[in-house]
Amino acid sequence: MADNKKSEDKDAKPKCFVIMPIADMPGYDEGHFNRVYTHLIKPACENAGFTPCRADDIVNTNNIVINILKQILESEMTICDLSGRNPNVLYELGIRQAFNKPVSLIKDNKTERIFDISSFRDYEYHHSLRTDLAKSDIIKISENIRETYEKRDDDINSIIQLLSMHPAEHPQNVKISNETNFILNEIETLSRKIDKLDKSTKDISNSELIGSKYILKMILKHYGGIDDEETRWNNFTNIIKKEDKDPD
Repeated sequence: MADNKKSEDKDAKPKCFVIMPIADMPGYDEGHFNRVYTHLIKPACENAGFTPCRADDIVNTNNIVINILKQILESEMTICDLSGRNPNVLYELGIRQAFNKPVSLIKDNKTERIFDISSFRDYEYHHSLRTDLAKSDIIKISENIRETYEKRDDDINSIIQLLSMHPAEHPQNVKISNETNFILNEIETLSRKIDKLDKSTKDISNSELIGSKYILKMILKHYGGIDDEETRWNNFTNIIKKEDKDPD
């Protein structure tokens, strides 16, 4: 049994985390980026010898933000699709570059280059995903991924390295308390509710939105800057109790 596990570990492919838009974006057909992942990025990663993983591939039920950050920092390789200039994508790319980790940059031919990272090489694919063009794009993206990974110790992976600055250090074995994890989950839930409001005000009642905004406001007011775990937890539970009685 132990020998089989060692063999599986030895044969396991390195992981390539995919940073890209997941939800639909203005200017693109519905489901466009799911097709980009399925028919372009995923086969390119596999051809390059990596196991692709996207945020919505993670089945762990823990805090999704924490899981995404772990994938960004711990995956051997990352590919980032800058198409549409999605702010979440740029945020996650910034985290990866802060730790000077290798990342392959791609974008579609309808997205203009971003000035701050225009000095880094990227590959431009055709947004139509036409079959004949996609085949060529898969090969080129595969080569880009493989070459970026192989030269990860020699090439400049980020502005951090370009400026000869020390990259951020990745702390090992950091554990998040149950209380802090609960608060992160609550903030994530509130964030999703507010995002849903932008799409349809029918999905959230007025009282629910008011309560959500109140909790978020109180968290920012009372939770920040407190180092003692027990004090933070007591403050947070008091906020919840007050919100139930008197939403502002």
